[in-house]
Amino acid sequence: MLLREVPARAGSPGAALLADALAGSSARCRLYVLSDLAAAPDAPPLAAALVEIEGHGAILVRASVGTPRTGLRARLFTDLRAELRACGVRTFKYESDAELEYDAPDVQWCEQEL
Repeated sequence: MLLREVPARAGSPGAALLADALAGSSARCRLYVLSDLAAAPDAPPLAAALVEIEGHGAILVRASVGTPRTGLRARLFTDLRAELRACGVRTFKYESDAELEYDAPDVQWCEQEL
């Protein structure tokens, strides 16, 4: 599996997994997709994550897994944290249930040092 950054706009690979979260995203957002290298080149990504970058911090706006597979969400988060750390991000903030939008009023937040 491979995590890669793609343009954060409608029509990009993984955009369909994130529904309306991508439409309201800011210019500071990055879209990451997790793809299966053994699949056909035009196969849709297995998972996607929309992340808003703010200085040395990042907020997970939304994450989604296309096809439920054991360990896929954990793999997305592990690879995403490694990628963000390599880009200079120091803290990663996300909801305890990342399927919710990040501005939901009664969401528990988690913050990790990278």
